[in-house]
Amino acid sequence: MTFNEIKEKADEAYIITNTKRGTSSLTLYPESNEHLCELFNNVDVFNKNVFTVLGSCDQALSCYHGGAKTIDTFDRVYPSLWYAYLRKWIIFNQNRFYPSYHFFTDGDEELYNLICKIIPTNQDEADAQLFWKLYLSRGPHKYKTNYFLFNSPICSQDKPFLDDIDNVKHFFDNPINFKCLNICQPIDVDKQYDVVILSNILEHTVTNKEREMARENIESILKDGGIAVCSSLIYDLDSSFHNNEVGILTSNSLTMDGEYKDYEALIGKERDIAYVYKKKKRF
Repeated sequence: MTFNEIKEKADEAYIITNTKRGTSSLTLYPESNEHLCELFNNVDVFNKNVFTVLGSCDQALSCYHGGAKTIDTFDRVYPSLWYAYLRKWIIFNQNRFYPSYHFFTDGDEELYNLICKIIPTNQDEADAQLFWKLYLSRGPHKYKTNYFLFNSPICSQDKPFLDDIDNVKHFFDNPINFKCLNICQPIDVDKQYDVVILSNILEHTVTNKEREMARENIESILKDGGIAVCSSLIYDLDSSFHNNEVGILTSNSLTMDGEYKDYEALIGKERDIAYVYKKKKRF
């Protein structure tokens, strides 16, 4: 991207932070709200080729921790890649996984000074450095909750990699393989995968046409016998939503392959974690 394109994104992000004005082009997630430990106890990624939503980067780090052979990432918002590099700098230089609370309340001068000292190893990382320098240099945020970033992770300690920081650092040995795409729109991906991780994407689809497009994309990028993992916070709240999803996604070559639950003490019952769809093998 050009300097002006990145500056435009940084300016927009600062405006969002200080006016509570949301935008679909800049929604980021500081942490995953999924039960990732439980999920990866059930989903085997060892020595598998994985295509995962990038989001907070927690899913990709979980895949690396689980021994995935290759990890390619995607997201419908480009700044997700820049947040992943921010995670890298925090992991390497502060030996922790996430920005401090100050990042969400006052711009975090300490993190800004760190970012200024980073020596990028590739163009994506250089673009990320520029974005965060421009964003944080604008000064403190007006609101105590940063509306540029989604601020309320539900499972903050539920990450497989949290006790493995030295090993996880090696995820960043190579540039992050990233495509900016919306899985509910036509995509250009010429590779097939053993595992596709969609996380909460399908809960944001509005129409059956979008879900049908997601199904076609999943079918095209999965190997025979491969699985797609879908989670959603609203499965338990609206069973009709899940029934509709299943009805559309299983209508062609995909079949329901697994349903994972976990006991949620906060609500005092089991809640759905994820549903897994498998691509039928052709004989």
